[in-house]
Amino acid sequence: MSTPRGATIDLQGRFVALSGSVPNRERRPEFYTPGAHVEIAAAVVAITRSVLAAHGRLAMGGHPIISKMLFDILGADYAGSDAIAASGPLILIYQSKAFFEASHDATMTLADLGVAAIRWAEAEANERYDPDAQGSEQCLRSLERMRREMFDETDPLALVCVGGMEGIFREAELFAGLYPDRPIVAFASTGGASRLLPRKLTGPAILRVPDSEYGQPYRPTPYNALIQHELAELVHDRPV
Repeated sequence: MSTPRGATIDLQGRFVALSGSVPNRERRPEFYTPGAHVEIAAAVVAITRSVLAAHGRLAMGGHPIISKMLFDILGADYAGSDAIAASGPLILIYQSKAFFEASHDATMTLADLGVAAIRWAEAEANERYDPDAQGSEQCLRSLERMRREMFDETDPLALVCVGGMEGIFREAELFAGLYPDRPIVAFASTGGASRLLPRKLTGPAILRVPDSEYGQPYRPTPYNALIQHELAELVHDRPV
């Protein structure tokens, strides 16, 4: 798949929002797909490298496994780089203070290296994460506030979804409500809520599933080509 219309991909420092996690089989087995963690990792690598190569930046929540993937991708290559010195952190990671005690090392290390900056959103209604109650969603009001602040502050050109559980649905619905003219790109090959998103979005939305023809053992998903195509379409459809 080639870049459409010969377009040069230059996001000019604009943000793309990344929504994703690795589904927890014990907590929500309906989101679990065998081998999905491999697909999620491949997609995160492709999305991250493609967005940064196009002079864009990423905004995301701080799911610990995704943060660890980003550290593995960026830690050695970008720490102290000229790109960071010129434009500041390449990634903004949004966290809710309701989850302060559950913050993870990979997220903090990305910030320490200067690759990412952490934005803390206040907790709502004194919500606090309870590690002993992992069987259900927690701190929903605080998470909604965090997501709204992320979208308001970064004004993302698109939302890209990989894997995930209920939070993907909530984030996509919020994004679609705030930006009905901007695309949500769901990689179904990564399983989880991203695979189910076409059936779950209830309101108007521009939903793209670029890998609908892939994800088979005999036809692996070419994430690099697909995300570069989506970014090029983004630049063509909505000049930055």
